[in-house]
Amino acid sequence: THIVKLWEENEFPELAAIEFFCLQVAKQFGLAVPRLELSDDGGALIVERFDLVDGKYLGFEDFCVLNALGTADKYKGGYEARVFRRLREFASPDDAAKSLDDLFRLFLLNCALRNGDAHLKNFGITYREVTGSAQLAPVYDIVTTWPYVPNDPMALTLDGSTRWPDRKGLIRLAQT
Repeated sequence: THIVKLWEENEFPELAAIEFFCLQVAKQFGLAVPRLELSDDGGALIVERFDLVDGKYLGFEDFCVLNALGTADKYKGGYEARVFRRLREFASPDDAAKSLDDLFRLFLLNCALRNGDAHLKNFGITYREVTGSAQLAPVYDIVTTWPYVPNDPMALTLDGSTRWPDRKGLIRLAQT
């Protein structure tokens, strides 16, 4: 019913608290976020499974799967084609506009937080039936990477670059 995320404290100090904070920011930004708790000692993040509803599992596919890629290729490609276009192809017509809006807001948040680990396995879709409606999955893995890797670039490309986009680049992406 829950996922407990633990990290090596010496390798990634305070990562549970930082991810908890980033997920709280996502929630305040109006994005769907599973219920979560930070352990009393701050060393573990406890996340309620968003793919388990009323005792039944939802279908879930991450964007590696949607792009027919293995886990080793999670850092390959660009946000335009591998994430935004793919969501447009898989989201149900009734859910596409909201899912794309949520995805763009999630991308903005990843930029603002400098989440250099926003790769293909950190985005997904959920669905109840194989041929039923699909929508963007709740935000489940978002964290600023800059405390651990200063000046960490984006995990995937935008306009062929892993540099963080400026205002013009974000506007161009939104218009696309």
